[in-house]
Amino acid sequence: MVDCDAVMRILVFAAILAIASPTFAKNTYINCVQRQLTASGHDPGPIDGALGPQTRRALAAFTSKNDGYSHLPKLSLRSGVTWCRTLAEENAALRQYRPAAEGILWRFGPKITAEDRPFFRKAFASAAKFFKDTFDFEGASRIEIVVATTTDAAFKELVELKKRSNRRARLSKKEVKRRCNPSKEYPLFAYASRDAIVVCLTEEALEWLKSPNGRYARFLERVMVHEFTHMVQRELVADKVEIPRRRDARSLMGPGWMVEGVAKVMEREFELQNRRNPPLFKRYEAARNAEKTKLRNLSKSWGPSAKDEYAVSFWASELLNRRYGKDALLAYFDAVGAGNSWESAFQLIFGMTLQEWDRTFEKLRGDYGRAISWGEGKDQDPE
Repeated sequence: MVDCDAVMRILVFAAILAIASPTFAKNTYINCVQRQLTASGHDPGPIDGALGPQTRRALAAFTSKNDGYSHLPKLSLRSGVTWCRTLAEENAALRQYRPAAEGILWRFGPKITAEDRPFFRKAFASAAKFFKDTFDFEGASRIEIVVATTTDAAFKELVELKKRSNRRARLSKKEVKRRCNPSKEYPLFAYASRDAIVVCLTEEALEWLKSPNGRYARFLERVMVHEFTHMVQRELVADKVEIPRRRDARSLMGPGWMVEGVAKVMEREFELQNRRNPPLFKRYEAARNAEKTKLRNLSKSWGPSAKDEYAVSFWASELLNRRYGKDALLAYFDAVGAGNSWESAFQLIFGMTLQEWDRTFEKLRGDYGRAISWGEGKDQDPE
């Protein structure tokens, strides 16, 4: 005799497992990997974005015949983006299967006219070109960009994006207002979430973009480089999907000061590549004068929010950039994505612990000449 209650409990448990378990959840990056494996002659089973045993066997068969993948983390919902991107890097024929191949998904608020839109497209294209030319980086993610003049308009466009992509991620209007609320004092706000870059600006700022001197258009380019950096960081650390029961915070990407500081460094590198020479000494002075803002206090937070905190974050990241190079800055996030802790990734890339860097930075921040000398590798021991 069949125990109907027992059968029902099994069915309910299976349904819950299918929703909650990363093994059975569907994922756009697993779909990408499945298509790449199929194109490479390895059968992952149905192309359905579900990570099951047949997909794992196909990947194992592929890697057994191809070198260069041993450093990658085990394929999972989270690491799917890493595998999708890396397989495309190694074989150009597999690039077409990345979600990024579908192109940028733009959403413009009602006040952003057809005349305004090219400014934003050009700014983003400049940011993407900078990362391609400098780091040979082309991501796997399809980037979504919202541009609006009010919080309400930005939230509405984000809701539409969420519907189109069938995401389950929570969307809070209060959070959008906190991070994207343009005003006369701050006419342009921008931020990067896991899924989208959001730009909010006043109607007056829209007019500034059309200025003949191009100053505000160049500023918009820097903003896009900054937010594009955050999208790159998220992809490198494999924080592109929402994992159940995991604390969902930006700080998962790395120390708060480094997440924002590296984005500010990339802004400056972009400026330098475009034959602009942003003053460095003033940035040093800002960090020096913010003596009450300690680097260690910006590590476990969501990152800097005040000017002093941004100044300290930039200078700490810029010194690492000068000594180890900008490739090392991105290599850090890549190491975190490979499964290393913040601490072990930092020691792997920079040869010291985060605590040692905290102490070294405090000894360097008060002396510009010595800081630059350390950045050039001349001062081995700032103690």
